[in-house]
Amino acid sequence: MGLGNNLDSFGKHNSASRRKMFSSHLSQALVIEGSTPKRIQTGAERELGKYTKAIKMPVDASIIKVIQRYPRRPGADSIKENPATAIIYEDVNTQEVDILMVENYCSDHNTFGFQYYSTPAMEKIYPGMQVPKGTVLAKSKSLKDDGNYAYGLEANVAYMSLPATIEDGFIISESMAERLTTTMTGSRVASWGKEYYPLNLYGDENNYKPFPDIGDKIREDGLLFALRKYDPALGMVEMTPRALMTPDYTYDKLTYVSPAAGATVYDVVVDMDHNLPYSITPVGMNAQPDKYMRLRDQFYESIYNEYRRLAKHRGKGLQLSGRFTNWVTQAIANKPNASPHKVTRKYRYTPLDDRRVEIKYAKKVKATKGFKLTDSSGSKGVN
Repeated sequence: MGLGNNLDSFGKHNSASRRKMFSSHLSQALVIEGSTPKRIQTGAERELGKYTKAIKMPVDASIIKVIQRYPRRPGADSIKENPATAIIYEDVNTQEVDILMVENYCSDHNTFGFQYYSTPAMEKIYPGMQVPKGTVLAKSKSLKDDGNYAYGLEANVAYMSLPATIEDGFIISESMAERLTTTMTGSRVASWGKEYYPLNLYGDENNYKPFPDIGDKIREDGLLFALRKYDPALGMVEMTPRALMTPDYTYDKLTYVSPAAGATVYDVVVDMDHNLPYSITPVGMNAQPDKYMRLRDQFYESIYNEYRRLAKHRGKGLQLSGRFTNWVTQAIANKPNASPHKVTRKYRYTPLDDRRVEIKYAKKVKATKGFKLTDSSGSKGVN
């Protein structure tokens, strides 16, 4: 019958084509803000809830260490929101050490994603805590606290012959459009150093910010990065404090986010080659990305130090999962190499520039014209 047909409460009264249509609709359904459990259920909703997108503890675990990627702290390196947390744990049955990443957002699609919300179990997790297998640590709004899968919402429906309802048209209220709000996600990357330097788009004359920090809004015009090519002849004009805050829309290298209104940065990832002899970028322009890089280095250092502690304590009896081994390898690769042999760090076989910055952002989008709606019987329409 298929998973979609198991959710149709009146399936025996529905045509085969409509039931097949709903099955395809279900795989395309977005996570919405106002999701509600169905009033008339088939019993499959709770079973599907076991397999929906959520971050769960995969085994009976004993927590070893909890490491925030960007911990909140006072001072210049303060970050508004931590985007991910690493949980190092031991399988109590096999004594294998593994790692679980609990992130704030899921973005498996090119355009849409959803936010993970921490559960009480995640809020109180600590080293030494015993966590049963299947414990939900973070989930979307589609998964309710009782395990029910709420893939849509309950609504009052009126069947009316109106001009707007021809050609499979739907009319919805403003309140329903709000309840159907979903999340758009995306990412953009910029690199600078050898040929380009970043402009001060998000700062002021005393605070150089080439991009928005985590928790900041992207500019209304959608301009996320602006890079300017080095020009010795025009440097005295193009590198004044005011000029560095004013993009040249003709000659600068611009990176946009569209649509940008309301988009918020939820993660910043900065990479560089630690083995470069010196920084090419003019002094002060890397202050903001270096803040994230210092915190990232501390994150990797914490993972590496915990691995060293476990290796010293358990010796040859230490069992590591493939996933934890991969994270330890990344942590080792992140450490500066004092070897006399030259080591060039690359990203997807491309040598890293002075700085490589990836910005991940999210935006709440209210249902509007062009959104496709459907019910559990495959009765589709377009708003």
